[in-house]
Amino acid sequence: MANTGYGKRATGDEDPHADPDFAHLSARDAEFAVFIDHLDNGHAMGHKAIAAEHPRYGQQACRTSLKSLTVKLPL
Repeated sequence: MANTGYGKRATGDEDPHADPDFAHLSARDAEFAVFIDHLDNGHAMGHKAIAAEHPRYGQQACRTSLKSLTVKLPL
């Protein structure tokens, strides 16, 4: 768990996501998005914490995917 004030937080009245919601992402990014979406609130969101629990990828792959998932796309 992350320290108070940090970690995964719910976005409000959003419906739960399904795998097709992430179909536009690369295969690795989609896998991380689904993995993160299923984490409990308050879970640490750093690349080291996620990589420690993710069964297929290491820290660098996690860091790269987290970066691409958080980049703002132009409208």
